[in-house]
Amino acid sequence: MAMGWKCNLDPLKILTSYSNVDDSTLQAGDVWFPEKPDLPLGHYRWNGEQFEPANLGQVWYTPPGPDSWYAFFRALVHIQKNTAVDFPPPVKQWMRYYFNAFRRQNDPDPDA
Repeated sequence: MAMGWKCNLDPLKILTSYSNVDDSTLQAGDVWFPEKPDLPLGHYRWNGEQFEPANLGQVWYTPPGPDSWYAFFRALVHIQKNTAVDFPPPVKQWMRYYFNAFRRQNDPDPDA
């Protein structure tokens, strides 16, 4: 029995967290290292043999559970589209940045 680090992966095989575990608790398909890897979470995908940079394109990793910033962003988009409110340029710039950086695959462009 040896202690090591299990790499927790999401359904897309993207690294989401590490767990310090005993190697006797591992199951087939688990990714395990004796030393904790220094890979940043959410940016690497397991290809079955090694981690490689995840080409996330439009599919960005988001942690499980509700994303309050995403909800706030969507509320601002809704207000902008459905009222006469015209946000100041810094707010529009932040909204554009947020949309481009964290959009999900099927998100409609708020400026379209």
